[in-house]
Formats: sequence, C-alpha cells, structure tokens
Amino acid sequence: MADGEYADDADRIAREYRRRRPVPKALLALMVFCLLTAAQQTWRTFTSSRSSALVPEWLSTAGAVALWVPLAALALEQWRGRTLVTAHGVTVRGAVRTRSVAWEDVHDIRVEPRRRDTHGLTPRSPAYLYATDGRRILLPRLDEWQLDDPYAEVAELRATVALRDGGVGEAPWAEAEARVRWRAGHRTAWQRANLGAALVLAAMVVLWAGRALVTGTQGQPLLLLVCVPLASLAVLAALLHGWWEVRAGRG
Repeated sequence: MADGEYADDADRIAREYRRRRPVPKALLALMVFCLLTAAQQTWRTFTSSRSSALVPEWLSTAGAVALWVPLAALALEQWRGRTLVTAHGVTVRGAVRTRSVAWEDVHDIRVEPRRRDTHGLTPRSPAYLYATDGRRILLPRLDEWQLDDPYAEVAELRATVALRDGGVGEAPWAEAEARVRWRAGHRTAWQRANLGAALVLAAMVVLWAGRALVTGTQGQPLLLLVCVPLASLAVLAALLHGWWEVRAGRG
C-alpha cells in the first residue's frame, strides 16, 4: 500500500469527537451530590475542626481535599475531554493530559463493552486505542453517549490501521498483541491492589473511629489512616505484579 494512499485515507476520516449532547442525568446528579458534600465538608473543616478533640485538623483538611480533587478532575474532563483524528494520528485530550499517537504506532482501536451495568455513570461501550507497545488509551467521547453507532465509527478508524498493517506482517502483530496482554495483566494487578488498599483503609477508619470514641482521644490517625493503607498497597502491588509475571512466563 502506497504511503500517499494511506495518508489520503487517514485524512478522509479526520474528525473530532467531543461532547455534543447533555451530560447524562445520573452523572449530573452524582456531580451535584459530590459538590454539595465537598462544600459541606469544607465548611465543617473551617468552622469546627479546630475545636474538635477527636479529629485532627490535618485530617479534616485532607478529607476536604480528597472530595474536591476528583470533583475538579471530573468537571475538567467534561469540559476538555475529546478525541482528535487527523492524517498524522490520534490525539486524546483528558482532564489534564494531552497524548498523541501516530498512525504507525497504533496497533488497534476497539470498542470494549463493560461487563457490569454502570447505572448511567459511565458509557457502556467505550472505545480504546492500543499502541504497538501495548498501552491502552481511552478515547473520550467515542461512545454511545455522543454517537449513535460507535461501532461504525471505530470500524472506519480500524480500516485506516488495517492499511498500515497490510505491510506489517503477522509476526509484529502477534508481538504487539503479547504486549497488550502483558500490560493488561499488570493493569488488573494495580486495580486489585488499589481495591485491597481501599478495603484496608475502610477497616482502619472503623478501627480508628471506634478507638477514638471509646478512649476519647485522637488515637493514631497518621499510622492507621495513612501508613497502614499505603503499606498494604505496596505489599499487594508487589505480590499481584509478581504473580502475574510468573503466570505470564508460564503462559
């Protein structure tokens, strides 16, 4: 396939996927709830934390920040998030980062339906770009929330990738697929490690709150709410990543 023909086809599908439809009601309701909760926590932090003998001031401040940061990221993503397709490649704009992948570095583009119902908080059929080094990148706005048929859109994008792959051969494709699976395993390991650390944090919150109520003192919030969850995250991540490396080696 000639380079000129490949570039012409990539230029033919040049487009921008951005938010053209209103935010779904379920997501909007969640954002309003998070905004009210963050505002309430901030108000309590600046009005009552200084006089509390059980809750340290730094802990109240950290709780308020922990509510505002994801809310701000979600709002920025709704404003900035988009996917740009040009003759040179695919550019993804997230809440903060902007990443570009040239067509020669694109391995595949896929719609991956979610296995579980998200109750309208996230798209059910998001699209992902897979780079030749195995990275997976979410393509914002290329989903059923903004498009009537995301599968048809992805099919056109994959046709452009197929032009490049026509001269790549089966061996590089198989190697890229192996890298995709390898990164997917480590991504799952991180997800499970984060979930485990979150469960440990919840248990530590219950333990710290119970001890504070019984003894009437602040206890050890730094140790229970920061050090123990972080240590559990490090241990779980090391174990799960090591287990995946062993499994991938055997496979």
